[in-house]
Amino acid sequence: MRSARAAGKDEPLLPDRERPERSGSGRRSLLVSVFNVVNTTFGTGFFLYPKALVANGVGIGLAAVCALLALVVFSLHSLADAVGRSPASLTAYPETIGYFSRPWCARVISASIQIYLVGAGAAYLALFSDQAAVLWGGPPPRWVLLLGPTVLAVPFSLLRSMSAFAFTSAFGVLVNCVVVAVLSHGAAAKLWRDGVAPQQQCDGDDSAPSAGAAFATLCSTVVFSFQSHSDAFIPNLRSLDFPTAAARRASASTVIHVSVLFCATIYVSFGVLGALAWGCDAGADPLSDNLEVGAVTQLARALVCLKVLLSYPLLFFAARLCLGHAVLSDDITKPQHAWLFHSYTPLFLLGSWALAAAVPKIDSLADLAAALAGTLQVFVWPGLLWVALHYYRAYPYADEGAQAGGRGHPVHVLAGLLLAAAGLGVACCGVAAVLWTG
Repeated sequence: MRSARAAGKDEPLLPDRERPERSGSGRRSLLVSVFNVVNTTFGTGFFLYPKALVANGVGIGLAAVCALLALVVFSLHSLADAVGRSPASLTAYPETIGYFSRPWCARVISASIQIYLVGAGAAYLALFSDQAAVLWGGPPPRWVLLLGPTVLAVPFSLLRSMSAFAFTSAFGVLVNCVVVAVLSHGAAAKLWRDGVAPQQQCDGDDSAPSAGAAFATLCSTVVFSFQSHSDAFIPNLRSLDFPTAAARRASASTVIHVSVLFCATIYVSFGVLGALAWGCDAGADPLSDNLEVGAVTQLARALVCLKVLLSYPLLFFAARLCLGHAVLSDDITKPQHAWLFHSYTPLFLLGSWALAAAVPKIDSLADLAAALAGTLQVFVWPGLLWVALHYYRAYPYADEGAQAGGRGHPVHVLAGLLLAAAGLGVACCGVAAVLWTG
């Protein structure tokens, strides 16, 4: 681990001579960074919020979401802190955290991201299957529908770059906005027509989860829907173009707060509206479970299916990059690694397809992916990173007033340990909740 403490003298982790000059065009880079982080955060996780809030009670659920969002913001600040203290050449999530620990830590992190991506891919396939079944009318067996995105992804597996699919990120956000508008209109119309849905019918429902399982599911839902840590967050912070360290830190905070606030506003607003309108009838896929079939809803379903077909190849491409970091500590797209690059493709596609076929509920797939590996990216690794940063107190900028080589304040270290412990708790409870509820 490279630190001023190891050097035995009081100097910044990255001295001024190692930090590149900035051109100062910060406002444009700030807006682009906010947009890109929102692009990677704002996904179809909003489908799960009405059901999760109903299961916990709207009031308790909102309080829990706010507490979890505070932890998400804390974890993003931990990554932003690491970005400011590491070389600009490090743009990958595992490499940035591994810079402050040991090389094998980066490999473990890469492996955990692969596990999450397999689960996320299965959730994508389940979402496609649910929407395609309604569009089809008289649907074929579910496993046949799951093959659609899988088979179409095979030709794209030969590509060594996904730059041609860069547009799918903005397209995905557009589709999600359309779907949120359709769902919100449907929920608002039902709420206006029938009033607030009664909650008493949930009592005594054998299919309803226990209080502990419901809370664990809510935690997994938040983790799944705010999973931007291992994707575009670090590269976008690297792109911030400000002339001073203080301005860069302030801009990083702005990116974090604006992005989380924007997505949280949409998620929570739709979650509360759907919970009040549908009550215990709220489904994990409200587009299929709670809205009647019509021209508008069918269009929304078709857009969701198209989004999955375009976005699914990006998942297994990212998984192969993580495989390269975990196994080779190198770029797997290089020609000398062609055998591993191509042989991993059928394993990932088959693994996602088998998981989606074995676990038919999309909420169970999302909860399982978030609990098994998503919490590691969102809570555990950033928490341990925070401990490493503040335990060694290797601050990169003199204006922060800290002397390198000393120990950090115990409160800072404790905060990082608590964040990591919270992530492990969510992971264990989330897996138990999925197994308990089937």
